[in-house]
Amino acid sequence: MADSLRQHVMHRAGHRCEYCRMPAQFDELAFEIEHVIAKQHGGGDELENRAAACFACNRHKGPNISGIDPKSGSKVWLFNPRRHKWERHFRCMDPCLLVEHAWGAQPLPCWQSICRIASATGRNF
Repeated sequence: MADSLRQHVMHRAGHRCEYCRMPAQFDELAFEIEHVIAKQHGGGDELENRAAACFACNRHKGPNISGIDPKSGSKVWLFNPRRHKWERHFRCMDPCLLVEHAWGAQPLPCWQSICRIASATGRNF
């Protein structure tokens, strides 16, 4: 991948993960430039199909574009940073970030260390 593409995607994302909004400066691992819609599902390499993702979010999402709601058993679309409103999928409960599910809200794994640091230091991110 060209360094200019990486820089453009990171700048567009405000140097945050486009899924959990974790600031890159607080993550121990380098952010990845991932395909929003994986090539196996017809996604391409164009800029609009690329997103900045922290390691945890990219591994959790993988190549998937949908999942099964464990409560209803129905197919649900995963968050797409190009099509969906972030606020309809996530919410901040200071200092943690929660993902909204039909069966309830839960903290995102990639924010757990930030939540612990914020709780221990009284610092907001």
